Amino acid sequence: MEKKAQLYLIPVPITEEEMICTHTITTLSKLNHINFFVVENAKVARKHLKHFAIERPLSTLVINEINAETENRVLEELLKPIEKDNQSIALMSDAGCPAIADPGAKLVAIAHKKGIEVVPLIGPSSILLALMASGLNGQRFSFNGYLAIKEIERIQQIKSLEKRSKQNNETQICIETPYRNQQLFVALINHLQQDTLLTVALDLTAENQFIKTKTVREWRQDEKVLEKKPAIYLFLSQ
Repeated sequence: MEKKAQLYLIPVPITEEEMICTHTITTLSKLNHINFFVVENAKVARKHLKHFAIERPLSTLVINEINAETENRVLEELLKPIEKDNQSIALMSDAGCPAIADPGAKLVAIAHKKGIEVVPLIGPSSILLALMASGLNGQRFSFNGYLAIKEIERIQQIKSLEKRSKQNNETQICIETPYRNQQLFVALINHLQQDTLLTVALDLTAENQFIKTKTVREWRQDEKVLEKKPAIYLFLSQ
């Protein structure tokens, strides 16, 4: 009996410096049997696939883009190769694990509704790497994605998350786009309590990655200016 096609979730490197050896033989072998890909950015996806040393020309692959605004009917159509032709599909993010802080989550949800088997493969997650390296509570934690852009809303959100952190002994995790790194960092050190522990994890897996955990009081004294690199912020109220 022919095996049913599946939706594979393919992690990709977080930085350009990350070595291909971080990907398992299983992941690479699966990619060589998949013709249909759903991605955030086709150009970025082709770059990753080239580094993965796919055994056939990239021009023969069907690569479809999705984003946060992609409608469900379009996502359902993208799953048709599995349903009609028993052809597996790979979901890839621009960096790290797909469907985590990523529009691919909607595609995965629809796959489950349709009874399609979803297969996550091993790869890097900047969120978990940052939590591992932080020294903060890894038993209770909450990922909050991007905080509000508007200053008043962002301040309220920071204070609310800190209150929850203290009540539940729960590490709070958030991210920001590189060009707003300093803006969020300043907001955190200005509005968190001085004894709260704050971790900044910058450009993870790169040769010059930066990971530090200090009290907010210590960060204020440090006067650190963050580079415009991918960043994860974690804090735990004492």
